[in-house]
Amino acid sequence: MNPTVPSMTPDRARRRLRPVDCILLGSFASIASLPRPALAQEQGPDPSGATTETTAPAGSQPTLFHLPPSSAEADEPLELTATLAEAWQLAQLDLVYRRVDREGWMRVPFRQVSTGDFVAVIPGPEVAAPAVEYYVESLDRENRTRRHFASPEHPHRVEVVGITSAQEEERQEEKFGGRHRFSARTDWSSFGARSQLGWVPDETGYPAAETRERKDDYWHLHADYTYRLLGIVQAIHFGFGVLRGHAPELDYRFGLRPDDPERVSEDRRIPGFNYGWTGITFQFHRYFGMGADIYLGATQLGFDGGGGLFVRVGNTAETHFDLAFDYVSNMGYRAWATFWWDTVPYVPMSLTAEFTDWPYPDDENADGVRLWYAAEAHVWGGLVIDARVGYAARHGSNTGGPIAGGGVSYQF
Repeated sequence: MNPTVPSMTPDRARRRLRPVDCILLGSFASIASLPRPALAQEQGPDPSGATTETTAPAGSQPTLFHLPPSSAEADEPLELTATLAEAWQLAQLDLVYRRVDREGWMRVPFRQVSTGDFVAVIPGPEVAAPAVEYYVESLDRENRTRRHFASPEHPHRVEVVGITSAQEEERQEEKFGGRHRFSARTDWSSFGARSQLGWVPDETGYPAAETRERKDDYWHLHADYTYRLLGIVQAIHFGFGVLRGHAPELDYRFGLRPDDPERVSEDRRIPGFNYGWTGITFQFHRYFGMGADIYLGATQLGFDGGGGLFVRVGNTAETHFDLAFDYVSNMGYRAWATFWWDTVPYVPMSLTAEFTDWPYPDDENADGVRLWYAAEAHVWGGLVIDARVGYAARHGSNTGGPIAGGGVSYQF
């Protein structure tokens, strides 16, 4: 005999439902009412040609946390960091970037440095003014491409401050008109008249010396060739020159009485220097450089030579300041400072102050100063002419005298 199952009235059923049952039923009802997970629509094709899948469950997508920079220093590597959740799902995470002054995208991979932390670096030469742009994308293990930050259509822009070394080379080459230069210049410097003892004849011959005014000046011709490498070695130079002058002390010492057996010829009493010259210029920073040069040749006293150094502060293609010193045996020293500026287009100008005892250092009154202003004019193509005017005087000068000169060069 089958047992009879008693019927359950609604009231009885309600009495048998416990509070926890109500909570569970309500939870299942809420879950059932939730919408199905949305499918993430992937963005357009990879610029490198990789296959892009169009859908992936949104709930399983890796999440990227990234703080983008707004500016960067030119020619310095730009390091970008990111934190990635669910990174195990990805086969590759890339930074895609470009310089705005060039076409085409470049790609560098993110490198994992710790759990969830990644770093990508844009090489220094690629960080160039005016800006670089980038976006971040990945390739998962099912060969689907995702864009995590920005996009090719709307990349993130990073403004670049300064210029790269390659841009600096291009700028200097444009400024100078090329890497080659042939130039020649000449100038004349008068230090005025100087009172100097001299032999004066009378009816008995040359009995005594008396003071009289003598010329104190020199002229200088210099020609050279320059090749600009525009790197750390900025330029190399080769040239030659001729200098001739008058030195009152030299004239008196060796221009003895005509009947004196120790008297030397007039040529020996005119100071001068015939020389060959070479130099090299270094650029350690776009705002700092140094250089050295060597002189070899002959003066009125025999074989002589010397050399010098200079320091530049500032960019050669802009306003800059030079300090220099050189010395040649039996010629003396020169120490000078030059300030260059180019506020007038195609007409760079300079002011120079020089201390020197050229061309005869044994004269105790030879220390003097030369001050001059110079200007260049780019007249046609690579043709440049220049002119200089100034003033010179020595410690022993009665008066000062003028400086005048000019030159021509061709750059290509």
